[in-house]
Amino acid sequence: VNITDGKGSDNKAAYDIPVHPYSIVVADHGYCDYSLLSHWDSNNVFFVVRHKDNIRYKTVRERLLPEKRAQDVLIDEEIELELPVAKKKYPKKLRRIAVWNEEHGFVVELLTNNFTLAASTIAA
Repeated sequence: VNITDGKGSDNKAAYDIPVHPYSIVVADHGYCDYSLLSHWDSNNVFFVVRHKDNIRYKTVRERLLPEKRAQDVLIDEEIELELPVAKKKYPKKLRRIAVWNEEHGFVVELLTNNFTLAASTIAA
């Protein structure tokens, strides 16, 4: 547990949280800091974060969606960040998954470095 005065940003403290290799960190878009994601990735930690609205990327590959889906997965694709500053912080490919959230009536857009699990598992 890390208790602070609340004046700093949570994602800065996230660097100091010990996370075991091959764990999966799930976080909201406030943690969509490409340096932090790179830090986790370099420590063999998987992440699933909601991406920010201002993300700029190019689609490298669209992944096939299963015909029988457990959830409303709309998009499953591999992307690369386009902005030079972002690409410098996270130069590797990312996986972008968009899923319809029926309960709240909007699309949730996720970024992950896990290319193995099913999109429906990541979005669950």
